[in-house]
Amino acid sequence: MKLYSDTGEVHLKETKCIGISASPKTLRDIAKFINDAADELEEMGSDFSHLHLMDEWEGWTDGTPDIQVFNEKI
Repeated sequence: MKLYSDTGEVHLKETKCIGISASPKTLRDIAKFINDAADELEEMGSDFSHLHLMDEWEGWTDGTPDIQVFNEKI
């Protein structure tokens, strides 16, 4: 597993730690997104590139941070 952060540059930069400050409901929504992304990765294999929380979560609004799940093999 690798973690990345958005530094405002063109590419994401690898980081060692992230922190999430959110309500229990939002944390559960994020956990569901990650679980669903794992299912999709498992089904698609190497055809899976990445998913954005902002595209999959009805609770996402402008200004909400995005979370991306990437295929580790890409």
